[in-house]
Amino acid sequence: GEWGGGGGGVEEDMNMTINARFDVMDRYGKWYCATVIDWNPHTETARFAFDGYDSQYDEYVRLDSGRIAALNTRATSMRSARDALNLPEGIIQVVCLHRRLYLQPLKKRTLRNHARAHIWGLPIILFVWEDITTTQLYGKIWKKTWRYAPSPNSDPTNKSKHKINPPFRLRLVNPKGYSCSDCPWDNYCMGRALVMGEGVCGVTDNQHIALDWNVRFLKEKLNERAMLSSDVHESRRIATAENRRHVDIGRCFARFTEAERIKQVYCSQLKQHLPATKKIELYSLPPVLIVHLKRLVRGGKIQTFVEFPLKGFDPSSYLSTSTSQDAPPVSVQVSGRELERQLHAKLRKASRSASRSTDTHTGGPASPFSPTYPAPSPKSPNQESKENLSLYDLYAVINHYGGAGGGHFVALAKVGSKGTWYRYDDSAVTRISEKEVVTRNAYVMFYIRRDVNPNKWNFLSQHTQELLRRPLSQSERKMQEMAVASAAKGWAGSTCSVS
Repeated sequence: GEWGGGGGGVEEDMNMTINARFDVMDRYGKWYCATVIDWNPHTETARFAFDGYDSQYDEYVRLDSGRIAALNTRATSMRSARDALNLPEGIIQVVCLHRRLYLQPLKKRTLRNHARAHIWGLPIILFVWEDITTTQLYGKIWKKTWRYAPSPNSDPTNKSKHKINPPFRLRLVNPKGYSCSDCPWDNYCMGRALVMGEGVCGVTDNQHIALDWNVRFLKEKLNERAMLSSDVHESRRIATAENRRHVDIGRCFARFTEAERIKQVYCSQLKQHLPATKKIELYSLPPVLIVHLKRLVRGGKIQTFVEFPLKGFDPSSYLSTSTSQDAPPVSVQVSGRELERQLHAKLRKASRSASRSTDTHTGGPASPFSPTYPAPSPKSPNQESKENLSLYDLYAVINHYGGAGGGHFVALAKVGSKGTWYRYDDSAVTRISEKEVVTRNAYVMFYIRRDVNPNKWNFLSQHTQELLRRPLSQSERKMQEMAVASAAKGWAGSTCSVS
């Protein structure tokens, strides 16, 4: 059983004591391995320190909250190296932390003898036999670190030196490295010291060991710059190159529509698992195409620069081959023209009745909610070119600034009969050029098909239409003129609101 499982009960053989280990769910709903550092039996609340995180991320969790489980039963994301590497029996993992001690007054994380610990550098992960002696452990760790000392006499492989005398002391500590792994945290113990000898040191799997370096050796001989440097793995270089280079939007469509191999899928007819192929296909070209890039993923944001065209985007090559080439756009276009014919009479009558009131509006940046596109010349379905059924022009972009944990959205829209681009950042409106539209921050792109006339598609409510047809007052006209003048100068101007 687990703590909090089902009805939130507590298993009898689990004791809530200091330094006890459990799987704990954090406030965001993710499971991690954690250590009990404080326990209040009256309120049945424990304070947990999560592995790999600082004390500012500690959380108080009640026993009946359903957020506590037995160790290694829920925290599947923290998989040990033994399971990943398939290590043989008798091999354990040891994590070595570089630690520097300071003589300071008693403060937070203060240790014995008025000393304060500071973790620095990159940890060292070793795989050793579980019956290793302390002398062998000192030798292995010193063999990993001696190259950071400039003196050649410190080489442990030198046969003239029969005795290992490394400039550090090893202590068993908790995963954070500031206190002992055996003693309670309020004892301010800096860790159980490992004395060099032929006896078995008694380390366990995934044991954390602090390397307390000699202060004089750190100042005079140790090359900290070489120790802080790291070897970049080839996979990291590939990932960095992927983020830096530019990717065409056509490649995104090609990857989105390519076939994907699945090892096993359950077949309801044959009652068994069989290999299969999954493929996403586009069967039609809509009047308005919205492209949403998957940038926000678990653990970060994909910063790849995706290049997309402003005019003449043709996604017809990514349509499904199971249907005819003319069927997808024609079927959608017929329904679109039918909708236009139904609304044409009403819209023409409404435009004539509102022509007198709309003449009072002055020119300037139009609202992105009522774009005015140049109306194409009337054509019959047989006269429309085949190219216009698959060509798209960009009319709006949504940019995202920030990361997966939080950010800011900014809209770019092309409005007016001249197709001028404007940037809408909260209440600030700024005129921009076409060169500023395609950026690395593009998140959602809006395309419209060339054969579609958006002027005949009225998406505004009746109340909003009446407000737009109402003649502007003198004060409202002055506000609009100020907004137009400020936008023309290139700096943010206030938008004109009619109420």
